[in-house]
Amino acid sequence: MMKILTNTLAISGEILDIINHSKNYLYLMSPYVQLEKDDSPSFFIEKISDALRSAIRKHVRIRFVSRASDDNTESQAEKILKEYIERGCELFLIPNLHSKIYCNESKVLITSMNMYLHSVLNNAEIGVLLDIEKDVEDIKEYIETLITDNQKISKADVKEKPWKDKNEAKGFCIVCNNGIEFDPELKQIICEDCVEEHVQYYKGEYCHFCGKKGKKYSSSMPACKNCWYQYKNIREFARWNSNNP
Repeated sequence: MMKILTNTLAISGEILDIINHSKNYLYLMSPYVQLEKDDSPSFFIEKISDALRSAIRKHVRIRFVSRASDDNTESQAEKILKEYIERGCELFLIPNLHSKIYCNESKVLITSMNMYLHSVLNNAEIGVLLDIEKDVEDIKEYIETLITDNQKISKADVKEKPWKDKNEAKGFCIVCNNGIEFDPELKQIICEDCVEEHVQYYKGEYCHFCGKKGKKYSSSMPACKNCWYQYKNIREFARWNSNNP
């Protein structure tokens, strides 16, 4: 079946649906990307971001394909997608990329629209949605051919997040690695989604402080050795300082 989409709300809705219904893999090809909030209405950004985090929790292999910078500096996509790359997604940078394609195992959207809020709110865009198996496979083959021999950025290429002290409100769920409010008392160390899924005993494999994957973490030891050492030093200093004004 082929379906023509003639407005940005329908196109963005299909992008969201493709992400939500991905099971094994997901290709998101957009020369320009915006997934950070600004002063504009952020419903699109919030929904896309939530859907991507959910796909990561389901262990979907997510590959972003975006435009390489013209002057060999850090591309816009590298900055915007750093959070997702750190969580295991891959980014491929293609010089002079202009194609916009969104694809999972069952359907593909070929469109004029970037995954960019300005495009959703202001542009006249069009898209073609395909769900015929051969068409999906042909588009997947096109994407994989395009990304071959081009620059790939993965988790190994991104600097590890620095340890956050207790005054910075950024921590990580030890179960799924979602960003959550940092709890200096280490009582709330998993996100609401994992609480709702009845995760038992608060056990996971991500450090609550830096998000680094490692051994099994729990409520009794929610941090890697490096973060735990720094955390203990700060707590001990704070305790000493309060006793020695």
